[in-house]
Amino acid sequence: MHRHLLVLFLLFFLYTTALSQRESLEPSYSTMWVAKDIPNNNVTAITQDTLGYMWIATRNGLFRYDGIRYKPFKNAPGKEKKISFNMITGISLVHNRFLVIEGLRALNIIDAYSEQLIYESPSDKVFLQSINDGDQWYFQFEDKTFSNYLYRLTQDGQLELLPLELPSGVRMNKACFCGPGALYFFDLKGRFWKTRFDEQAQLTLLDSIQFFERTKAYPPPLFCDKKNQVWALDNQIRPHNSAYRLTPEGQFLKEHNLVQDLILIPDNTENVLWMIDPQDYLLCQMDLSSGDKKIFSKLPLPIISVTTVFKDRLGNVWIGTQFGPHKGVLLSHPHVAEFKKFLYQPGKEFSIGTACRSISNIPSGNLLIGGRDGFFSWNKSTNTTKKINPTDVSDKTTFFNVWDVISNPLSNTVWFTKEEGGLFRFNIDSGMVYNYRPKNNASDRYLGIAMGEKDKIWIGTRSGVSWFDTNTQNHDPLEKHSSRFYDVSGYKWVSADDNHFWLCSSNGLYLFNKERDVVKRYATDTEPFLFTNEVNDIVRDGDTYWISTDNGLHELTGNIIQRYTTDQGLSDNSIASVELDNKGDLWIATFNGLSRRDRISGKFQNFYVEDGLPHNEFNRLGKHKDADGDLFFSTQNGVVFFNPDSLNKEIISAPLLLTGFLSFGRNGSTIKKSTLELNGLEEVEIPAGNKYFQLDVALLNYINGNENKYAYYLEGLESTWRPMSTIPFIQYNNLPAGTYTLHIKATSASGQWAKNTLQIRITVLEHFYQTTSFIVLLMFLFFGVLSVILRYRFLQDLKMERMRNQLSRDLHDEVGGVLSGIAMQMDVLEKRSSNDIKPFMKTLAQSSRNVVSKMRDVIWAVDSSKDTFEDLQERMKAFTLELLVPLDVTYNYTFKNIDKNKKLNGLFRQSVYLVFKEAMVNIIKHADASEVNICLTVNRKYLEMRISDNGKGFSLKPKSIGQGLKNMDKRAKQIGGTLLIEEGKNGGVILVLNAPL
Repeated sequence: MHRHLLVLFLLFFLYTTALSQRESLEPSYSTMWVAKDIPNNNVTAITQDTLGYMWIATRNGLFRYDGIRYKPFKNAPGKEKKISFNMITGISLVHNRFLVIEGLRALNIIDAYSEQLIYESPSDKVFLQSINDGDQWYFQFEDKTFSNYLYRLTQDGQLELLPLELPSGVRMNKACFCGPGALYFFDLKGRFWKTRFDEQAQLTLLDSIQFFERTKAYPPPLFCDKKNQVWALDNQIRPHNSAYRLTPEGQFLKEHNLVQDLILIPDNTENVLWMIDPQDYLLCQMDLSSGDKKIFSKLPLPIISVTTVFKDRLGNVWIGTQFGPHKGVLLSHPHVAEFKKFLYQPGKEFSIGTACRSISNIPSGNLLIGGRDGFFSWNKSTNTTKKINPTDVSDKTTFFNVWDVISNPLSNTVWFTKEEGGLFRFNIDSGMVYNYRPKNNASDRYLGIAMGEKDKIWIGTRSGVSWFDTNTQNHDPLEKHSSRFYDVSGYKWVSADDNHFWLCSSNGLYLFNKERDVVKRYATDTEPFLFTNEVNDIVRDGDTYWISTDNGLHELTGNIIQRYTTDQGLSDNSIASVELDNKGDLWIATFNGLSRRDRISGKFQNFYVEDGLPHNEFNRLGKHKDADGDLFFSTQNGVVFFNPDSLNKEIISAPLLLTGFLSFGRNGSTIKKSTLELNGLEEVEIPAGNKYFQLDVALLNYINGNENKYAYYLEGLESTWRPMSTIPFIQYNNLPAGTYTLHIKATSASGQWAKNTLQIRITVLEHFYQTTSFIVLLMFLFFGVLSVILRYRFLQDLKMERMRNQLSRDLHDEVGGVLSGIAMQMDVLEKRSSNDIKPFMKTLAQSSRNVVSKMRDVIWAVDSSKDTFEDLQERMKAFTLELLVPLDVTYNYTFKNIDKNKKLNGLFRQSVYLVFKEAMVNIIKHADASEVNICLTVNRKYLEMRISDNGKGFSLKPKSIGQGLKNMDKRAKQIGGTLLIEEGKNGGVILVLNAPL
């Protein structure tokens, strides 16, 4: 009886200790639902491959998850068979490549890179379980005779059969390896066994342990920790709520120091036992080596059934659930920062108010915080807050909506403004408040204030600026600039050097000197210019000013302004305030998260709710840096503070991967690439007909994956990066043929850059008939055909030339000789003949000589060796000499621009000569001329032959035109020329032949 009471007392003590831990819990993890759109939320197992993809097993298929998309692997009718079953009970990554998928009595193995099913369990054997022994994985099967088979998965993805001899009637059920070669298992009769894989293969029977009312046919699962201790988990009430450890003596002892009613999940990799408390929504850990327990994170909802807990490479913890109203995948994300806060808590007396705007030190060492709900004092050493209730001497003012505060470090007196209007002095010791609202402008709303020299308070209002002398208690509005500052809200004053003050306003940034003159202004209409007129804060870092606006962070150095936005990694473009830490890093509180700009690298790191902030929206004005270097920023629900050094924890960057490639052709063709092809992809060829292509990308950080941002540019087409975008794919269409390099980078929603960038060489091919090689081939073919044609023509010309030469020789030697002989014989016969036939013989002899003369012309025309201008000139001169000299007719030759050695076409040479000859004969027959002029001129590519005489001329009427003129005209046209015959100015006839050379 006393023993039971002692156990109950111990359990109660542990439970109350856990409760106290829960109340003081500052979660180092933020837990959220992820994979919300997964097609099946009955999650049974989760793992991660070496590339970084998450694999989520469900009761209706397997899904690969990249933080954005789901790729299903199911056994669906009419679709590609990815796996042979859909009810999955477990999944593991083996040898860093193979996904072992366990089902009810079936086993599949997928190559994670090629995404191909490489093993499917046979129909004659039933899969029972997988057994892990460090890097080795074993699979137990059973056939219809209840014979057991044990297979080992090799490095190349093959299943190797191992010897396993069990005594008759022993059917291995739950098993685990623990220690080198040692196999422990329960059989279906509830007995516990140990065997070794050695030469003897000895099997030892150990004690059998009964677990409550459990039937022997359902023994508990076993696992081994890193101390080689065997554990058994019981699941009488809900899956695994009791743990038993095997002692060296072979007994299972219950671990009594575990709080009851927990869901227990072993994790051999982490060597921890995960404990889920469904009542208080806590995820806890017990280190199996040391026995230490700790609360890990708080879950957002009660969880009825947890099936798996998995910790990925980035430190995220994935929790898979299967039953109940809240099922799916929970992710606990580790905080990279240690944020502290004092927040508004409804119903608590000393809870800080909402919408804090001012934070300042007071002599007591406490912080005075003003906001929508008035004033609060916070003690740093005790981390306690206290509401301060000022008393107005006029008893007519309520102290809410505090805007700005000036504290006096020498006394507990502060000056403050509030949105309803007025300037107030508050003595914290007495609690009394004095109102110094100007009588002539009681309706104006006072905003930012600062203390200047000679106890002058600089005031920014909703309608301009003014000053207040604390000694004379008089207001001094800026009359000389009243029109310039009409309806300008002065949000905040920031002191600059030499008694200068910056005014952050709704109409830009103003710099005032101590004489209250505006010496500088920066806005959208100045040079240099701001990108907005809404300025909230400014801080100086050496020669640089950092300006916070509602349109990005502006860096002012000298006369140059540079803007930073979300495109450069900033968490949001609307900035509430900025502050420098002791290292010189810049902290930017925005309306959507907190950003840090590293002073050296210039890169941004962002923090959000999932990193430990109470919420993402910060308030204007409220910022502070204390003597310890802690930074304070006001929010919509209190104050966040931290030491910047504690936020410098190393963050593991997530990989950026290509997750898909798709190309469409005009002919309907489609090109896709598998994970194996995409892994390490460096070059892509786009066929000529597939001018459209798309690449899918993903940053595998899994925290708000839809808010990850990507940027890219195509070198060879673009010169700068495209703006950052949350669109996780890249599309190009109708790219000109050529070679490009696609550059891709990515950043998470928190501003953490991917650990790698992608560079992919993209070659857009042309159609074969547009390629250089094809054009070169065409040129070769063209020149080949042309050379064949030219060679053929050359050979034909050569053959013709030889034939012409042979013909000219034959005509000269044979026919010419015969005709000359006839003429000579006629002369002899003439002398011997009677007088009545002598005239006849003389005529025959003359005719023979005429034939010989004409034949000489034919021989000259045929002879290819006479194809130059010089030969034509000599022939024309010879004919002229023979024709005109006997008649005592004077002639004159003129040759202009004539290349004597130029080759002439045979037909051209013959036609020109015959036209010339006919013209000369006509002059002798009809002109009765005493002088003839022949002129040959080459003008560009034309030959002009001009023949003129001083004869009597002749009629060019149709009836007077003889056959000779018609022949000359035909010969001119035959060579593409024209023939012109006209009367000369001083009589005679002019004949002009124009013919292309």
